[in-house]
Amino acid sequence: LDLLKWPGVLTNAQADQGQLMSAAAELFQSALQQLVEARNSEGKRLAGLLEQQLADIQEIVNFVRPLGDNIMQLQQQRLQRRLAELEAQADPSRLEQEIALLAQRADIREELDRLSIHVAEAHQLLSAKGPHGRRLDFLSQELNRSFAEGYRSKSHHRANSRTGAKHRMNTGSLILISAPSGAGKTSLVKSVLDADTEIVVCISHTTRAMRDGERDGENYHFVEDAEFDRMIAAGAFLEHADVFGKRYGSSRHEVERCRADGKDVILEIDWQGADQVREMLADAVSIFILPPSITELEKRLRGRGQDSADAIQTRLAEAKTDMAQAARYDYLLVNDDFERAQSELLSIIQSTRLRRERQLQGAEVTKLLQ
Repeated sequence: LDLLKWPGVLTNAQADQGQLMSAAAELFQSALQQLVEARNSEGKRLAGLLEQQLADIQEIVNFVRPLGDNIMQLQQQRLQRRLAELEAQADPSRLEQEIALLAQRADIREELDRLSIHVAEAHQLLSAKGPHGRRLDFLSQELNRSFAEGYRSKSHHRANSRTGAKHRMNTGSLILISAPSGAGKTSLVKSVLDADTEIVVCISHTTRAMRDGERDGENYHFVEDAEFDRMIAAGAFLEHADVFGKRYGSSRHEVERCRADGKDVILEIDWQGADQVREMLADAVSIFILPPSITELEKRLRGRGQDSADAIQTRLAEAKTDMAQAARYDYLLVNDDFERAQSELLSIIQSTRLRRERQLQGAEVTKLLQ
């Protein structure tokens, strides 16, 4: 009832409370019913897309599986042909060891089994009733990752192995940055992008309309709802969320591509999105940017001149909710002095390049430790 008395919600604040509550309950039920119907419709569309995706994947698995039994023989024939081309003699036992090693590296039977398990579970969830969206989303992304990291890497193993250790490139870090509105996240991120060309930001996809001054592919990738649904079903997002009726998602492909090129990738996401990413990618580094105080945050929001007084109060309430999650992040950065905060943010990102896991990808360190 107090909420309904906010300015702009009721035109007659002296209305009978009984009638008011009855009318409010009726409106709430109507809005809730519309939301349920919209979610059901969306769920049916996604289920149809996912069913088709699962059928395509199972067809590929069925086609590829019989080939797995011939891997050892194919590797032996390939190696023997290569030895013949070089007119080289090989010790039979050493040749057998090399063939076994190559066969193990090219063996995709484990991935095929994993895919079949995921497909079966997804079919089971689709046929069952209940809130299975999060689990289906996880399975979709696992299926997509199996193709990206399993078959692609093994099918290109021979070509990649020729490059040698000295051509190996470090995989870039994934940096998750969250902050309440007005904390200065956007300005800080832009400043580190300008300061270090090895840092890039992942451009999100969204279903909202393009605003004045925005460009597709620079500010966001603007897509229709149907395309967003297709991307969800294909496991194309690391995380996605619904914000005030518009959807936002971070492209898995874009993040993987940039990291494979050795770039450190920044994702500007809220704490719910950060939770989704951390569940899938344990190596992600998370940073939460805090304002010096709520008073200073309110001052900054008013100074922007973009929001009404009521909107500012709403943003402040949301900020307190967001800041309550800050302790779950790896790093906390207080933006009370912009230059210092920029330097600290840059130092955190650059320090990830010295992590053991990343250093061991480089030829120089690997050679020193041999």
